[in-house]
Amino acid sequence: MLIVRMTKKLLQRLGPPTLQQGEHSTTLLGEWYATALFWKSQGILLVNEATLLPVLMPLAPARTAPARIGQQIAAVLAAHRTPTAIIDDERLQMRDCRIGNTANRSVLGVMTEFTRLAEVYRGAGTSQGYGAASGRGDSGGVPDSS
Repeated sequence: MLIVRMTKKLLQRLGPPTLQQGEHSTTLLGEWYATALFWKSQGILLVNEATLLPVLMPLAPARTAPARIGQQIAAVLAAHRTPTAIIDDERLQMRDCRIGNTANRSVLGVMTEFTRLAEVYRGAGTSQGYGAASGRGDSGGVPDSS
């Protein structure tokens, strides 16, 4: 089970928490944190609690975002040359996604810094998109500088 702890502003877009008390992540990497990026092309910044690995992805369509999170994480793991067996196991574990409230203020601080870095990257005139900013090299939706 994939657990994604979302900020209030992202929960307002995606709906109420679905994480039940006592549920734990079954993924190798553990829990992820997420916040909304309210740019012209809105996105989601995900940060792994244990490794602080950032993943950027388009928010739209918002109703399918929780189902797409695992795919985006797997794509970034592949870009970092994670062994295929590990990625396949993570995909299997991430099929069930639960949404919860944030619980670790340190990770929220790191997310704030990653958001600033992403804004600088976006403002540098790049049209590489969310995927390239996550280190994947594909467009993954294009954040523009508006």
